[in-house]
Amino acid sequence: MFRRVKLLSVKTICGICIIFLLYFVWRAKLWTTGNHITERIIVQTSRRKPDLELSKNTKQTVTPSKALDENSTICIGIQDIIANQRERISSEMKLFKYPASGNNQSTKQLSDFTPETGGIPIRSVVISTWRSGSTFFGDILNSVPGTFYYLEPLMNFKFIQIRNESDLKASLALSNIKKLLQCDYSGTSIKEYLNYKNTIFNRNTRLWPVCKQNKKLCKHPDFLTPFCRLFPLQSMKIVRLRLPLAGKLLDDPELNVRIALLVRDPRGTLQSRKHKEWCIGHEDCDNPSTLCQDLVTEYYEAQLLRKKYPKRFRVVRYEDLSLNPYEMTKEILHFYGLPMHPEVIKFLNTHTKVDIAYFHSTYRNSKSAPFHWIKDLTYEEIDTIQNGCSEAMKLWGYKKATNFSILNGENNQSAKQLSDLTPETGGTPIRSLLFTTTRSGSTFFGDVLNSMPGNYHHYEPLSHFGIDQIRNESDLKASLALSHIKKLLRCDYSGINMQEYLNNTETKPFLFEHNTRLWHSCELYPSFCWQPDFLIPFCRLFPLQSMKVIRVSLSVSGRLLDDLELNVRMVLLIRDPRGTLQSRKHESWCFGHPDCYDPPTFCQILVADYYASQLLLKKYPNRFRVVRYEDLSLNPYEMTKEILQFYGLPMDSEVIKFLKTHTKVDIGNDHSTYRNSKLAPFHWIKDLTYEEIDIIQNVCSEAMKLWGYKKATNFSILSNKFDPLLPYSLIENPNLS
Repeated sequence: MFRRVKLLSVKTICGICIIFLLYFVWRAKLWTTGNHITERIIVQTSRRKPDLELSKNTKQTVTPSKALDENSTICIGIQDIIANQRERISSEMKLFKYPASGNNQSTKQLSDFTPETGGIPIRSVVISTWRSGSTFFGDILNSVPGTFYYLEPLMNFKFIQIRNESDLKASLALSNIKKLLQCDYSGTSIKEYLNYKNTIFNRNTRLWPVCKQNKKLCKHPDFLTPFCRLFPLQSMKIVRLRLPLAGKLLDDPELNVRIALLVRDPRGTLQSRKHKEWCIGHEDCDNPSTLCQDLVTEYYEAQLLRKKYPKRFRVVRYEDLSLNPYEMTKEILHFYGLPMHPEVIKFLNTHTKVDIAYFHSTYRNSKSAPFHWIKDLTYEEIDTIQNGCSEAMKLWGYKKATNFSILNGENNQSAKQLSDLTPETGGTPIRSLLFTTTRSGSTFFGDVLNSMPGNYHHYEPLSHFGIDQIRNESDLKASLALSHIKKLLRCDYSGINMQEYLNNTETKPFLFEHNTRLWHSCELYPSFCWQPDFLIPFCRLFPLQSMKVIRVSLSVSGRLLDDLELNVRMVLLIRDPRGTLQSRKHESWCFGHPDCYDPPTFCQILVADYYASQLLLKKYPNRFRVVRYEDLSLNPYEMTKEILQFYGLPMDSEVIKFLKTHTKVDIGNDHSTYRNSKLAPFHWIKDLTYEEIDIIQNVCSEAMKLWGYKKATNFSILSNKFDPLLPYSLIENPNLS
């Protein structure tokens, strides 16, 4: 009995042991299979997504890979990433215009420039110092396809300047730079650089997506070396190595580098450093005399290098680049042996118009960026810098400001004008208002204003008020409408009514799309676009504001001219009622609203606006005027120049560009502003029946007479090149037309 029990117990224990053994075998296979699947996911994902940014789910599945041998996992990842990037570079560089001659760069083939195939890359180096525009310059180079970019390769040397060969760190600094340009990531000193910060590669847009997914991989020479060797172009910005030492890189024929020295007005450099805590207390950073002595030394060194290497060394002033970014960039790229690629133009289009956010951002209004020192520094601070930098400023061509009044006048006049007009600096913007009614040509007129550089355009700010017109001050909505307009013109997006407006624009994004500067930021940062905390400081950057309003009659909107602080100028845009009503005929939202579809109601508004115009012209002859849509359409260039002059604006080249592309042919739907401007005002002649025209003319007789529109007495007149325009006058100003 006991023997049977004992035997049974032994069998049971053996059975349990076998079960556990089978379980662990199964688990081991599962781990191996799981890791194999993970490796495949890495491979497949990187093939699907060339930017190598894995999804969150994929990242989570990688966790079990700890059971695999780490080196084999890295090898599999490296091979896949390298193959993926090689394919991507090949695709990007298919139409790339390689330099045609000189220094082994004559064959125009990718393989002649990629180190992995024995080629020599085009190496572009910029030498500068902290806060002198080098990040912007470097990002321009980085925007060229096929570029492997180094941002500050001596970052781990911290806050010092290495000036000459006697410096203890000189040899190591030059060695590190050469090794990096040769894609050599071996050695202790390079390891210190790689371990200095996790973000050392964050400006290298081709490498950084990999680093974000696997920080260890981006510290691993076995990955970095073959990845770097894929690229036909290399660029590097260096801010800790002064020119007498950096010039030694030109002596190395194997490197074949080209170097640009980027120089900035010391007042601008020191003003920018003023905001950096890391700069304070470091002699090489916060001392004006030290900076300016470097500038003097580099001036004379630049003279020698220009003579010795006329095709491989040049100087660029940051101010020249900022004021003429497209021309100067083309010239700089030509010096480096690079083309003005569409990706570079795209970068300039998005990074030279407006200031966005933080100090290291390269989204800047390039016309004003170099001159912030004029407003940010006191005259005493400016004078101290100038006294210590007299020789440097003279050598590099920077004019001294001898007193405070000069800063606000002749010295850098363009910067003074800008700061006087931007709300963020206490200035008052030029505010150009357009009032009209629905389907009267206001979108085209507004887009003309919006084509002006530096303009912030408010498109139909009362869209959330509904379709009906606000006719007089007794209207319950009149006070609220005027308050809303004033708040927008002051960049004040706070309050309940403003939130209703923002909610409306979020559901109807086309209301912001016509503000081309704002909409670009909305596309980049959609979560910010309808937030007051973003809109207020963003709006306050702009020296020009324009607004088109179509829901308020002139007797109400004219009150805005009474506000001297706003300092607005206003145009009333008028259109032939036959053209307006014909255009409204196609809008489904118009039906059921007498203010929109009813000819007698609409023409009574035209009559009221005529007499209101007389009063405003008498009261504000320099700040109010009338424009007929037909006159603008038939003579777009002359009339636009006249209108802009009235607003106090120039006929900018961007406006001319807009007119050239928007006045020749009809493109798009009824809301498009691409129109044959000679025909656009007169579509009603073909689109309306004579019976419809006659009804409109009969109820709009007074309005048409006042505003100079000729009646068509029969259908045959319409079919024979009918000219509906007559001269008109506003009694108080007979010369206005």
